[in-house]
Amino acid sequence: DWPEEGVTAIGRVTFPWLKRVWRLCEENRDVVSVGELHMGPAENALRKHIHKTIKVVTDDFSTKSFNTAIARLMELVNNAGRYKTVGGGHPGVMRELLETLLKLLAPFAPYVTEEQWHRLGHDTSIHKEPWPVYDAALAADDEITMVVQVNGKVRDTIKVSPDVDEETMKELALASEKVAGHLGGNPPAKIIVKPPKLVSLVAAR
Repeated sequence: DWPEEGVTAIGRVTFPWLKRVWRLCEENRDVVSVGELHMGPAENALRKHIHKTIKVVTDDFSTKSFNTAIARLMELVNNAGRYKTVGGGHPGVMRELLETLLKLLAPFAPYVTEEQWHRLGHDTSIHKEPWPVYDAALAADDEITMVVQVNGKVRDTIKVSPDVDEETMKELALASEKVAGHLGGNPPAKIIVKPPKLVSLVAAR
């Protein structure tokens, strides 16, 4: 819900950015997937960013956080630019990026996205397309922060995989030098594990 008097201020930021979106589409609209091509680290990283963007923009729409949604789309365009700068150009990934970007942007820029959608070769309107669906595995964070408490106080934080198991969490917590100092060299009296984010230890008395 943007008031009309805000259009000028918004335009100073969004118009140059929409021109970047237009150029990105124009420069890559003729890419055609030619079968299974090798996906390197850069391609995998960009695909993860695409699916994370779908997830956060979908969440932003549900809470009407439209400014944040646009900021996420700006980040995606920036990331696409960096990918191209380092020589990236996987046709399948670029096609996925462009189509996803246009669908997510369509509610904000209906005419620009409709024009580019047809330039990509589609006959139907972008506004009749289904909303993008993210791949949960790709949208997931590679690492999360596990908090280790001793007697209710945070004594260390450790990066772990989202699917870390309880036993590994215990081992990592007990191997921490910061935690060991607060246990006084004794095994804890109690260990409470809540995967994947918390290990709570109670020091023996």
